[in-house]
Amino acid sequence: MTGLFVTGCSTIEKTDIFSRTKVIDSNPYLTGDGGASVYFIRPLTERAMGAADNMITVDINDTELLKIDKGEYTLVNLKPMENAVITTYDLTAWGSPDRDLITKSRSRKFTFVEGRTYFINLDMVDGEFRGVEYMPTSIDLETAKKLVKWMRPVGSLAQARPIESL
Repeated sequence: MTGLFVTGCSTIEKTDIFSRTKVIDSNPYLTGDGGASVYFIRPLTERAMGAADNMITVDINDTELLKIDKGEYTLVNLKPMENAVITTYDLTAWGSPDRDLITKSRSRKFTFVEGRTYFINLDMVDGEFRGVEYMPTSIDLETAKKLVKWMRPVGSLAQARPIESL
C-alpha cells in the first residue's frame, strides 16, 4: 500500500492562485504610487446565474483596465482625472427561448482626485430576457465594508490595504 502525505501549513486567503481577476499593468491610466486609490468590487451572485457568473471586463476611457471575477475585489491607483468613463462588459444570455449569448455593457463617468479613495461596486442589473449587465456604481466606505465581508482581496495592493482595515 502506498500513500501520499502532505505536511505543511498554507493560507489561500492571501494568494491569487485561485483567482482569475487581473489588472492590465500596461494601462496608461495606472500610476505606480500616488494618484487616486480605486477599489473595484464584484459581489457574489445569490445563486448560479450561468453566463452572468463569467468574468467582467472593466475599461477606463475605452482602454481595458481589468478583468474581475465574482466574489472578489481589487485596488488600483489611477491618475487624477475628471469625467473618466468606466465601462463594464459581460457575456450574458439574451432572448427566449434559445437564449443567445451576447456582450452587454454599461458606462458611468467618475472624477478621481489625487490622494482620495473610491469604491466602485459592479452592481448586477438583471434584465431577465434582456440579460444581465453590471453598472459601475460609486459607494461609500461603510457600504463597501458590508459588501466585502465574505469576499477576497486580489492583487498586492488590495491585499496590503484590504477594505476591512480602512
